[in-house]
Amino acid sequence: MSAPKATVICAVWSQDPNREGLLFGHAQNLDSQTVPIERIYVFEDGDMPPDGLAGEHHVSAGPLSIYQAWNVALAQVKTPYVLNLNLDDRLAPDAIAKLEWAADKGADLVCGDWRICYSQAATDAVEPVSPIDSLPVVHGWPLQHGTVSRLGSADVRDTYGPACLWRMSLHHELPRYPWRFDDGTLVKGCGDWLFWRELRKRKKTIARLPSIIGRYHSHPRDQAEFRFQGQDDLARGTSYCYQP
Repeated sequence: MSAPKATVICAVWSQDPNREGLLFGHAQNLDSQTVPIERIYVFEDGDMPPDGLAGEHHVSAGPLSIYQAWNVALAQVKTPYVLNLNLDDRLAPDAIAKLEWAADKGADLVCGDWRICYSQAATDAVEPVSPIDSLPVVHGWPLQHGTVSRLGSADVRDTYGPACLWRMSLHHELPRYPWRFDDGTLVKGCGDWLFWRELRKRKKTIARLPSIIGRYHSHPRDQAEFRFQGQDDLARGTSYCYQP
């Protein structure tokens, strides 16, 4: 078997009561990929990984934002590519192979669309990559529970999806994933948007696969992107200056 080209990184929120079950579902999903991969899980606030969890584990004694955790993981990535994957989202079994194919052809960051699901069971029920036009796009966010739609269409929601694959060599220019504002306060909810904006500003190649590459679990009451709405990250991000 060939050596892994990509590493999946994942931040584990210590206050998620379902994290142990989600971790093993996450690991099982990665085990089902058609290409070999590495994985790095970052735990916060002294939370310890469960016995038997595959991959590399890092434990912080104190709390971490999701973007701080990703930076901890990025420092340990040894593969040419890296992909961030939320604990409750699931990739199609051939998704990483398709993403790597696009990166091998020269893309700096590769994305695709995701089927929006409203339960963990539906999210776990992955299927192979399918054409993007197999699902509609419904405007607005978050969507009403049960709405059939896809996520990742940058022309509709200014997002490339909940998980993208990018070149580790980008971090020669961008040593850290955006994690703090100019005044030192933590970025809590818009780090992806800031990272993508930096790549566009630097004229990096972003490739979007015309495919459904995974399943995204929509549950706004306790997701990271909605957990810190009071901070109004996105409004602050318009004046953000990248800090290495």
